Amino acid sequence: EAEQQRASWRARVEALSVGLARKDGSHMLLAAGLPGVTGSVAALLTVEAGAEAAVAAALGAAADALAVSDLNVAAAALARLREQDAGRAGLLVGGAPATAGRSTWPQLPAGARWAVDLVQVPESLRPAVHRLLERTAVVDDLGAARALVAATPHTRAVTVDGDVLGTYWAHGGSGRSQSVIEVQAAVDDGQVLLADSETRVERLAAEF
Repeated sequence: EAEQQRASWRARVEALSVGLARKDGSHMLLAAGLPGVTGSVAALLTVEAGAEAAVAAALGAAADALAVSDLNVAAAALARLREQDAGRAGLLVGGAPATAGRSTWPQLPAGARWAVDLVQVPESLRPAVHRLLERTAVVDDLGAARALVAATPHTRAVTVDGDVLGTYWAHGGSGRSQSVIEVQAAVDDGQVLLADSETRVERLAAEF
């Protein structure tokens, strides 16, 4: 049984990892090993379990982007893509000035949480992520989102299912594909369970 579990988790991790394969300009940038290109945003962020879809929707295209250390690296990376006709890529730029505090943000109703509080991020990327998630609250459903935005028009709400609602822009509906953040979280969980299975198999083998 332990062997079967190990094989099952290994197959799951391998299958999920296919979803992390880059098919745009990001692939070239990662393969080129450019200094200052630090990896995928999804691999660098840690999102509270259950909030992955909401955070990915709130981040938009940045959820599937690469992270770079600073503005100069971002410009160089885009220039490389253009010179080599290698497609396009989104880049989350690190090293930006710190964002303003939250003293002017409204008090959230029970059950709502600020998206920035659900994400752990390297310090260099914190200003960029906080700017993208500024005044964005995660709520349970569209009813709660509508009530929050109606009461505080300068706040944006995103549901746990990934619907985004704001005073000037809304996005969502059915047929949503998993974001890279969600796939990365599933891969990470699978790798932990695979490691546990391998430890169990090794322990059982040592007992015989």
